[in-house]
Formats: sequence, structure tokens, C-alpha cells
Amino acid sequence: LMPVFARLFPLAAGYDRTSSSSTTTSDAGNVGSGRNRLRHLFHILLNSIFCIGRPVLIVLDDLQWSDSLALDVIAGVVIQSKACVSANLGLDGRDSSRGGLFLLGSYRDNEADETLLRQIRAMDRIGGDYVRVPRLSIDMLSRRDVNEMLSFKLGLPMRHTRELSEQVFQKTRGHPLFIQSFLRSIISKNVLSFSVRSRRWTWDDLVVEMHTISEDVADFLANRIRRLDKDVVLALQVCACIGFQVNTSTIELLNVGQFVNDMFEALESARKEGLMDRAGPIYAFSHDMLRESTYELIPASERKSLHKTIGMSLALDPDLVKHAEICTLAADQINLCKDVLNPSERSMFARLNLAAGKHAMASSSYQQARGYFESGIALLHIDPWKKQYPLCLELYELSAVVGFMSGSGEEVAGRLDDILSNAKHFGETIKAREIILKVIASRGQYAESTNQCISILSVLGEDFPEDIEPLLVANKLKETLALLEKVTEEDIRRLPLMTDTSKLYAMKFLSMLCSFSMSSRYHLCHLSSCLMVKFTLQYGFCEESIHGLATFARALLLDIEDIESSSRISSVTESLLTDHANQHSLRARSTLLVAPVKIYTEPGQSVAERCRNGFNSGMISGDIENAMTCGYLCCFSKMHSGNGLQSTQDACCDFLRQLAKHKHVGSLNGTMSVFDTCAALSGNSGNSLGIKTNEEIFEEAKQKKNSFLLHQVCLNQIFVQFYFRDHLSVMKLAEVYNNLDTKRAMDVIQVYFTGISALALSRCNGDKKLRKIGEQSLGIVAQCAQWSKWNFENKVFLLQAELHYLNNDFRAAEVAYKASVDSAQKHKFIHEEAMAYELYGIFLIETRLVERGLEQLNMAISKYAKWGGRMKVGHLISFMKGC
Repeated sequence: LMPVFARLFPLAAGYDRTSSSSTTTSDAGNVGSGRNRLRHLFHILLNSIFCIGRPVLIVLDDLQWSDSLALDVIAGVVIQSKACVSANLGLDGRDSSRGGLFLLGSYRDNEADETLLRQIRAMDRIGGDYVRVPRLSIDMLSRRDVNEMLSFKLGLPMRHTRELSEQVFQKTRGHPLFIQSFLRSIISKNVLSFSVRSRRWTWDDLVVEMHTISEDVADFLANRIRRLDKDVVLALQVCACIGFQVNTSTIELLNVGQFVNDMFEALESARKEGLMDRAGPIYAFSHDMLRESTYELIPASERKSLHKTIGMSLALDPDLVKHAEICTLAADQINLCKDVLNPSERSMFARLNLAAGKHAMASSSYQQARGYFESGIALLHIDPWKKQYPLCLELYELSAVVGFMSGSGEEVAGRLDDILSNAKHFGETIKAREIILKVIASRGQYAESTNQCISILSVLGEDFPEDIEPLLVANKLKETLALLEKVTEEDIRRLPLMTDTSKLYAMKFLSMLCSFSMSSRYHLCHLSSCLMVKFTLQYGFCEESIHGLATFARALLLDIEDIESSSRISSVTESLLTDHANQHSLRARSTLLVAPVKIYTEPGQSVAERCRNGFNSGMISGDIENAMTCGYLCCFSKMHSGNGLQSTQDACCDFLRQLAKHKHVGSLNGTMSVFDTCAALSGNSGNSLGIKTNEEIFEEAKQKKNSFLLHQVCLNQIFVQFYFRDHLSVMKLAEVYNNLDTKRAMDVIQVYFTGISALALSRCNGDKKLRKIGEQSLGIVAQCAQWSKWNFENKVFLLQAELHYLNNDFRAAEVAYKASVDSAQKHKFIHEEAMAYELYGIFLIETRLVERGLEQLNMAISKYAKWGGRMKVGHLISFMKGC
């Protein structure tokens, strides 16, 4: 199943078979992207089957021969199952109360290497109490087992078959295959036969005892094969060279008289002897030891010649390059005899390996693909960069691409250096430079990758000022927006495709620059997006145009606060994704840019679901970097949109397991911060999981100068202090937040928290500066409410209520408090509904309407409890005792 996953499920793999070149340009997302994409697709396949109540049984035989990719996928299923079993969820995190998965694997312990045994031990340890990973050891058949089997098969009591079973056991040592072969042998010689007169099976114990048999199973099988007709033996040897099984379409290509007169006739004879089985178009050896014994019968000096003959015969197929199975099979045969090829044959089969590698890429088998590309390189001329330049460049590039995607980022450095040293012009180093930048970024060295990206763009003629002033960016954004003012989605769709090679290269690296500089140099990111939009309108549309438009939409929101234009362009971006061939990869990238914009125009709860979709698209496309960031933003959005605290903590725990599985540290601290924020209100600590506190994460972010993480952690700390009504702490943290020299989409949430706290403190101490902060906050949030009544209306009402209370307009304040409660309830923000009840209750108590005030506080307690805020409930009960 593993190597041909995309062939079996082409829609899931997202591979466009009409354009094989697409695999070389868009698949190289991140380190390990191919492996991670296959793992995620496998989970989707399983879950899509048993989510409708269908249990799944998967049997994996001969695991001792499995590669690391297959073992990794199996282990991923166990890890994901553990995360879901206790919550009665499917592998995609959704409810799956029916159905289930039973995974059965078998291996020979005498042939299993340490990698397999270590993975089995790890799965046993990971499963814990949730996923059982029992192990059964299957030994040879005992004397009693052999006697029971013979008694059943011969239809005789066990006391009658005891002597025969003892003889069989002594000669076969209980080996099942050996027993079967021995019984066939004595039946064929009438030593064991059915007596019509006695109407039962009969034998002579003395004759059975005298029947000779080799002490070695392999020797016995080899002797059995030698007794066959020579054409049958040769046909079996050809099949043994190919593998455990062979397709009839392959046999047809070989059935040209070069080996035997009629391959099919020979294999049918083998089938009648019980050596081969046939299922539909597949011939397979009855047991892998039969295949091994058959192969061993080929003299060692003749094996390479036979492999070459098979490979050459298959290579005569006129549709060889188009036919994936035959192409890869021919390459496999030739790669076993590389040292007996002449120069012209080496060149021909280097190209064959190139084609086979592309087919393996299309099937998401990147390790296999790299093997083909490396074999192709080994077949090149001793001086390939001079003698076979185009072929050499393509093999080196693709080897680097698939090495990077299979998680071997460090191992491809040599190939990339060779390309940079031997390429004839800059354009032919683009793919190599792209991979180098992604390798650097995968280590978290965004500053270095940003600087190298700027250097490459400079060579392409696109320079950026060293110091980018905010005013420059704002003016560029306005100029670019003017170009888009009357441009519709249809206008963009009608744009010609970009053909200017230099601009296509520039768009690729501008897109990467946007991604690398988003967290730390967002002005550079936004300036780059302007250039991408300009190039799209001037030179035509390309894949990176979508990323450029999404980044530009975000820039409009953050730098010039143009919500209307930002929303319009982000919607166009999403529409362009719907029918794009590479939509999953593009969605994973654009979600990070579009989701913050949608906070101002769509229900807050939908943002978490949008991020979840971005996570899934990233996993499907193998873009783990963006998938993990989307996953973190999903957790963050859940908390701020009123999702249950325990549910959010569970989501964080599940996602932390994903981060550990993919060894991704970029979103680790942010997710821990969300968990710790929920824990402060729910009381469910994560100390047993080794989760850091917000204070620890904030200090670490300061040391690393990670402005994105500083914003998130600071906002989370404000969130906690706000709900515990520690208004002084809110104001101090808000000052820290505002001193961070970047703008974020969630700034308006901080403005809301700060406004409520400023008005409450002003009411206590009469500070006019605090009153002004509260009034400014009301103006900002009210402006946002014009675009999203759902998300901001209840916040506006609550700010108005607190301002009316400060102004001693008690009647207006009470109306606003009630409106805030109703709006929060209507729009499903249970935490904000609880806060509105709480502040309304405090207002009533402080205006000497204690009984009514306590009623409102009890309502608040009920809502906080439903939210999961156990610590907040205790805090409010303590306050009520003092009233």
C-alpha cells in the first residue's frame, strides 16, 4: 500500500497527472514533507473508513523487510490513536463512537534488525493504557500440534496418527512449510495414500521412516524445484529476479521467447505443483522461502546477466516511461547490474532511473525516488557536468528535492554544492538556492534565511532599503491598493500566466521572503507583498500571486487599518484557492494571513475551524511548518472565542503530541502558553506534562527576541488578569504589549481588555488619563463592530456600560450591561457573557442593589462553571462572601 498510495488515491494525494513536471516545482515544501504528507493521508484514509462505523483490519506481513517510512506511518497511527481513544475520537479528532482499528503485523525475529525492534518497543511504550500493543510469539509446531493437524486432515483419531506424526515431526522439526512439502512428497510417491478398500488413509511407518529428506529447508525446496522441467525452472528464476510477485502485464513483455517458449505455460505448471499462486493478474510464490530458494539456484556468476536481460527486455516497451510499474521494475533490474553496462547503456539507463524516480515522487515515495536518482547519478559519465549537463543537472536537483522532502535536509548539502559550483547560469541554480533557504529556515534561523533571500533578490534586480520606515510601507500599500481598486476576482482569473522567467524567480523568492520575515521584520514582509501584487498585475498570474495577495490583505489591516479592502482581497484570495491544483499547500500558507483578517468580518468561532482546515491542508501537502503554525493558531483561537477551557486544554495536549512527533519546536512555546492560560482559570495544571508557565515562556521569548511569541504570551497574560479583575496588572502588561514594535491582528482584543480595566480604575481613583484610555478603547472597538457585529457588539456594550457607570448615568449603564449579556449569549461567547453578568452584578452591589447584584453574580458563576473556569468560580465566590 505504502509506495503506491497516490496511485490508489490520486485525489487524496493531490497530484496532477497531466503535468509530471509539477512534482518538481511545488512539492518541495519543507524538510520531511513527503513523509509527513503520506502519514497524514494514511490517517485520513483510515478515518474515512471507520468514521461511518466500519472497523478496519490491516495485516502487514514480513515487517522485517519494511523500510523506515512504513514503520513511521504505523507508529504514527498508534500515537494518533492514543490521543483519540480516551476522548472517543477518530484519527482526525472528530467523534467516532463506532468502528475501530486492528493492526496486525508479523515478522521473523531471526531476521528483524534493531530498527524494527526499537520501533516495536516504542509503540508498546507509547500505547500505554489506551492502545494495547500485545506481542505473540509463534514458534514451530509441537508434536501434539502436528498430530492434531494430521488427525484432522486424514479424518482419523489422534491415537491412529501418533506414529505418523512422530515421524513427520522428527523429519521437519515442526516447520509448517517443511511439513507441507514433506507430506506432498510422500503422497506423490504413494507412501501415504487413500485406500478405497479400507476407505481411509493408509501408510507404512517403516517406509515413512526410510523416506529421506534434507536437513535444511532451503535445500529441500531447491531439490524439489530442480526436479521440474528446465523451462519451468527458468520461468521461476525470472520471476524470482523480479520479486515475490509479478504481474501478467510484465510477463507478457518478457514472453517473447528470450527465456522460455511460453512463460504463461511454465508458470501454470509451477502453479499446479503448488509453487506459485495466482490471484487475478498476479502470480506470486506460495512462500517467500520458495522465491529465495529459486533465486539461489541461479549461479552467482549469471545473476547480473539475467537481471540485465530482464531489464533490457522490459526497456523495449514503447510506453516504458509512461508506465510507472514497468519503468520502475526495469530500473530495479538494471540497478542490480550497473557494473556490467557499457557506456551507451549507462547513459540510457541513467535516463530510465530519472523517469522511475519521477514516478516514485508521484506516488509520494520520496526515499525510493531518491534511490533512483542516486542510481542515475552513479550511471553518469565520469565527467557528467561537461558530457551530460542537462541530465546531470536534473538528476542532482531532483535528488536534492526528494532528500529534503524525506527529512534528510543535511544529507543533500553535497548535491546542492555541486549544482551551485557547476551550473552554467544563475537561473539553473534557482531550485538549489530555494532548497538551501528552506533548510536554513527549518532550523529556525529565519534572520539568516531572510538575509540570503534578500541577496538572491538583489541578483534578480529587486533591491530593498536597509531601514524600512513605516511611512514608506504605508505609502506603498496605498499606491498598490489604488492599482487593485477596480480589479475583481474575474479580472485576476483572466490575467495571462506569468512567462517572464526573471519575474517568476523573483515571485518565488519574494513569497519565501514574506514567510521568513513575517514574525520579526513585518514591514519588509508587507513591502514584499506590494511588489508581488505589482508583478502579478504587470507580468501575469502565477502560483505565488495568491500568497502575495493574502500577505497584502494582512498588510492593509495592520499597517493602514483598512478593514474593508483587507476583507475584500482576502476573500478573493480564498476564491482563487478553490480550484487551484496546489490548493492544499497554498491554503496552509494563506490561512496564517487570512485568518487574522477574518476576525474583523466573520464569527470568531469560525476562525478556529479555518485554522483547523489550514492545518489539515498543510498535512496533506506535506507543509509541516505552516501546518503546525495553523494548529497553534487553532488552539489560540479556541481559547479567545469562548471554547470550553478543558476542551481547549485537550486540544493543546493533542497538538503538543503532534509537535513532538514532527519534532517541530516553532509553535511549542505558543501552545504551552495557551495551555497555561487555560490552566490558570480552570485549575487543571500541566505540570505533569512538563509545560512551561507564561512567565517562563515570556522570558525565553525576550531572550530570543521573538516578537510574535512576545505578543501572544503577553496577550494571554492580560487575558488571565482581566478575568480575575486584577486591573492594575492588566494596565502594566498592556504597557509592555504596546511597547512591542509590531502590530498584530489581535491588538483590538488587548484594547478591549485595557479599556475595561482603565475605566474600572478611573472609577476608583478619578484618573482622567485612564478615563481617556477607556474612551479611546470604546471608539476603536466600536469601529470594529461596524464590520463584525457578531464579534464586537457585546464588547462595545460592556465598554459603554462601564463608561456610563463612571459618568454616574446608572440607568444607561444598566441598559448597556443587559445588552452586553444578551449580545454575548446570542453570539455564543460564554466567557464574555459571564464577565458581563459579573460586572453587572458588581455595578448593582456598588449601587446598593445587593440582592439583584448577587443574582447576577450567581448567573456569572453558572456561566463560568459551564466554561470550565473552576478557579474563576472560586475567585467570584470569595468575592461574594465579602458582600
